[in-house]
Amino acid sequence: MNSLTNLLSKLIKILSDNDLIIPEDIKMRYHSLNDLQNRIRTLTRLCTILCPDQAFLYLKDSVVGLSTPEGPFYIHCNPQFWNDFNFIEIDNITLFDSKDYNLPAKQKCLRLESLTNSILKKTNIMDEDLHLKRLQNQKTIPNQISTVSPKVVLDTEVPEKKEMTGAINTIITNCIKKGLIDYKQIVVNHTSTEELFNISLELICLSTALCPKLSFASTKHFDDDDEMFNDDFIVGFYTLSGPVAFHFKNKYQERFQHVQWFEKAPKYDGYTNDIMLERINSLIALLSFNTTEDITEMIRKNPLLHESQKPPKTFQYKKV
Repeated sequence: MNSLTNLLSKLIKILSDNDLIIPEDIKMRYHSLNDLQNRIRTLTRLCTILCPDQAFLYLKDSVVGLSTPEGPFYIHCNPQFWNDFNFIEIDNITLFDSKDYNLPAKQKCLRLESLTNSILKKTNIMDEDLHLKRLQNQKTIPNQISTVSPKVVLDTEVPEKKEMTGAINTIITNCIKKGLIDYKQIVVNHTSTEELFNISLELICLSTALCPKLSFASTKHFDDDDEMFNDDFIVGFYTLSGPVAFHFKNKYQERFQHVQWFEKAPKYDGYTNDIMLERINSLIALLSFNTTEDITEMIRKNPLLHESQKPPKTFQYKKV
């Protein structure tokens, strides 16, 4: 399995280096590389709005991230996305060391975990809404990024590249079905699905620690006939347009003991990956000017949501 997985990774790199495929569209089971990168960027944005004092955007190296007790966590941020982080102090180089520029994914995860642990140890999440204090201290620099953002030149995705990318995706899908490869270990653009998954997990863990009142977890889906995936649980966020949820293996449950646990997860309304990102971005917009308590009340009053999709009036901290 490993040899075929490595062979596919090498083939993808050769095709990508020769501009014969669109690497961002390579699909690993349910999600493409682009889907996973968009998820990480959106979750990073959520974390930076929740703790702006730790956030930095360093334009010289095109990175955005957070300072942590173990050193900076960052992601590469293309200029087209700089305006998504326009509340951060520009070029805050004191929070980013260029020697960390090629930090391995495992080290990034450890740094995020250190920040989450630090927050959980120092914060009484039951009684304090520290986000309000962060809002009061937040530095907003409107229009500063737009004056320096270069024009983005989009890749001309010619039909031949799309066709070749589709062929690679078909090979990956068939190999997964036959159990011939470990799709999590396939490397595209110098990173594997597993590495992106682990970074997503740590960002979700951090963001739920920062806004526990808007978070939930459960070992069951809402509908009884919708069985939970093998050895999985759900963790997610309430938003004004409906919940978003992520599946993780049960071995990670201990990382989310700070989250509200329920017998069943909120009702799934069929949202897609794009809608999920829209909902998280809408939550970010609300968090820019409101406390989590205010947002919780807004969601509760939305008549379009199913009752299970609304935060409870009483914070349920202890896992069921």
